[in-house]
Parts: sequence; C-alpha cells; structure tokens
Amino acid sequence: MSTFAKNVYSQFGEDGILAAVFGKIGEGSRTCVEFGAWDGRYLSNTGHLVEQGWRGVFIEGHPERFRDLEKSYAGNPRVTTLNRYVEADPNSESALTNLLNAAAVPTDFDLLSIDIDGNDYHIWKTLAPEFMPRVVVIEFNPSIPNDIIFIQDSVPSLHQGSSLAALVELGREKGYELVATTDCNAFFVRSSLFAQFDIADNGIDAIHKPEHTTSFFQLYDGTIMLAGCQRLLWHDIPIELEMMQVLPPQQRRYPDAVVGATDADSPDIARDTSAMSREDALRRSIQKLEQDIVEKERVIRELDAASRERLAVIEQFVRRDAEVAARRQDILDKERVIQELHAASTERLAVIEEFVRRDAEISARRQDLIEKERVIQELDAASKERLAVIEEFVRRDAEIAARRQDLIEKERVIQELDTASKERLAIINEFVARDARMSSRRHDLSENEGIDTASQERLAVIE
Repeated sequence: MSTFAKNVYSQFGEDGILAAVFGKIGEGSRTCVEFGAWDGRYLSNTGHLVEQGWRGVFIEGHPERFRDLEKSYAGNPRVTTLNRYVEADPNSESALTNLLNAAAVPTDFDLLSIDIDGNDYHIWKTLAPEFMPRVVVIEFNPSIPNDIIFIQDSVPSLHQGSSLAALVELGREKGYELVATTDCNAFFVRSSLFAQFDIADNGIDAIHKPEHTTSFFQLYDGTIMLAGCQRLLWHDIPIELEMMQVLPPQQRRYPDAVVGATDADSPDIARDTSAMSREDALRRSIQKLEQDIVEKERVIRELDAASRERLAVIEQFVRRDAEVAARRQDILDKERVIQELHAASTERLAVIEEFVRRDAEISARRQDLIEKERVIQELDAASKERLAVIEEFVRRDAEIAARRQDLIEKERVIQELDTASKERLAIINEFVARDARMSSRRHDLSENEGIDTASQERLAVIE
C-alpha cells in the first residue's frame, strides 16, 4: 500500500494511501474525523477528502490554530469544528466518545485520524466500543524499533509517543489489522475488511521498514557503540558517541582478559603484585594518577569543545526562535491588518448592501408608480369613455326634457283646446237643443198655416 503514497495536504503520502484503501473497501457514510487538526489543511490526512465532498469533523484545542481552522471552512455546511483538547479520561466531557456523540457522528463512520504527538495510544484505547470507524490512521514514534512495545504514560502534557508494536497489539484488541505505514502513521482497517487487501503477511516487519531507529551495542571492554540514526529527530542535534559512554577510557578493559608479562609492565594497568616493591608500586600509582589527570583534562577539553558546539547550536536555536517569533509577530501584525481590512470591508459591504437595499426599494417604488400611472391612464381612458357616455346621456336627457316640455306645452294647448272644444260643444249642443226646439216649433208652425213669412226666414237663419 505504501507505493500509493501521495501528498495533497498530508505530510508523508497519507492522502494517496487513503485513496487506495477506500478504493478497495469502498466509501461508506463519507464521514471523517481528525483531531490535532491544525487549520484542517496543513499536514492534514482528511482535508483532501473534505474537498471531495466528505463530511468532516475537525477537533483542535489550540486557540490560534482553531481560528485558522474556522477560517479554512467558514460557510461550509459539511464541516463541524470543535475547539477542544481530546482527553483519554472516558468520563470527561472532552473524551473522544462524548465529542463524537455531540457532533452526531455515525458509529460506523469511515475514517478516524489521530495525531496529537503523545497521548494517541490512550485516546484510541478509551474510545467506546460502539464507535468502530472503518479505517484508523494513528501516529507512532518512528524512532522505536519494531520489536519494542513502549506505551507512554497517559499524561496530556507528556510528548513521547508510543511504539508501532504497541499500537498493533491495541488494534487487534479492538478488532483491527495493520495494512500500511508511512514514516510515522499507521493505517488500520476493521478485521472484517482486511481480506479485501490480499496481504499475505501483515506482520510488523513485513509492513514497516524502520528508517529512524537508533541502535547501540556494547563492546567487550565496555565501550558503547551507536548505529542507525545518530541525531535527535525532533531537535536536530547530533548524538555524541563519547557522551554516551558509561566508563571513562582508562577503565574500558575486558574483565576476563589474561594478563601476560607485557601487560604487567604496561603503565595502563595498575595492580599490586607481591613481586613489586612498595616504592615501585607507589611510583606506578603516581604515574597512573598523572595519566588519569591527563586523560580527565582531555575529556574536559573534549566536553568543553562539545559544550561550545552545543552552545553554538543553542544560540542557533535561539536565533531561529527569535526569527520565528519575529515572523510570527509579523504574521500576527499582518493578520491584524487583514482583520482590520476585513472589518472595514465588512462595514463597506454593509453600506453597499444598504445602498442595494435602498436601490431595490426605489426600484420597487418606481415600478409601483409606473404601475399606478398605467392604472391611472387606463382609468383616465375609461373616464373619458364614461364622460362621453355621460355627455351623450346629458344630451339625450336634454332632448328628452325638450320633448317633454314640448309635450307638456302641447298637452296644455290640447287642454286649452279641449276646454274650448267643450265650450264649443256646449254651444253646439245649445244650438242643437235650440234647433230641436226650433224644429219642433217649425213643425208646429208647419202645421199652423198661419206662420208668416218672417218666421220662415228666421228659421232659415237659425238653421
């Protein structure tokens, strides 16, 4: 699996190995959890997965690093960030089990990445058994040989790390098998998934080839020798062989060596014998003391030289630390300026948003006025039509009124004519009545031959 090593955000190729692991076992809930997360990208084993659409839960206790973490994933609904130091005490609120429950992480989530430079072993050990991530990536101390089981004490402030062998034993206790390693990270999968990797031998020596271990061995005369890495890995200081010696040079001799005549005459070996005179023994003792003093002076000089080298190294570290502090301060100053600019930008954005809101309101009002004007125009057109109709009605009403007045006048005239007609009719009736009387009289007169001619003329007039 180590051949798939590739970095996107990871340090030693973990991104590529994880891609290969999930290529074999498939993706499940696509949920990953990482603590000791820093900013969620720098040397992260899960940052690349989150960029591919996974849900991420990042836990970081350091306040400044947590602020960087929040900036990295601000506005990402798939990322949960927790500002906590994970503790190995299962009863603590900051125990990993409680934090996973608080973040609503499924019990069979895909990936757990543990990297806190010390208490990693104990955090995994105290994780409740109901949580069984499909893959666990955990940091180990790469300077410890494969055959050594070393577990640092469960102290959060202690940073020593545990051996790979210890983590392999713990993994098997929890139901996991080792499938890959990088320089300092071990990859475990559930035992039920191990068969999918077709690994014939996942013994620690078959999986992990140590590159940073330091071996020392003893020679017959008590000399200590070193092999492998001869520097302090995390301090970059050389391990000096002479400083490792238990015996000073003059005492380094094989205890069971056979001492011959030549050896007895050697000034390097001081022993009393019955053949030596007291004076000779005293002289040899003095010489031995002088040699010891010379040797000690040499050792002191070497130690003094080594101290000067160490002092130079320390001064170098102090200088680097000062440079780092200056850079950190510069970064903090820049961050402060960026925050001020961000605050100013936020204020400007608020002003712009206010202008946009007002412009939207003005546009809405303008649109409302246009709509009202259109309605008014429509109403005005309708009003004109109605006015024309009303004027037509008024005109017709005037005509009707005129006709009514004409009819009234005519009716008056008719009434007057009717009255006159009645009078005339009365007269006519009167004349008719008179005529009837006259006719009756004429008849009487006709009968009476004595009617004179004057009466007949009158009768003609009357008729």
